[in-house]
Amino acid sequence: MNPLKAELLKDLEEYEWSSYSYYLGIKPSDIVNESKILSYFKDGLKGNKRKLYKKYVESGIRKI
Repeated sequence: MNPLKAELLKDLEEYEWSSYSYYLGIKPSDIVNESKILSYFKDGLKGNKRKLYKKYVESGIRKI
């Protein structure tokens, strides 16, 4: 959230040093294993878990 707070970018997906875009499935990664984090979002399908993760992260953005 710090790059957003500092107004360095407008969308967290743009920040190259964040794993956010990997968890959303936008970028493929050999390093990030998103299964552990996505397992916290109980909605069956992986695509739905990604949507729930995005909603969770964006709820913090609105508080900035």
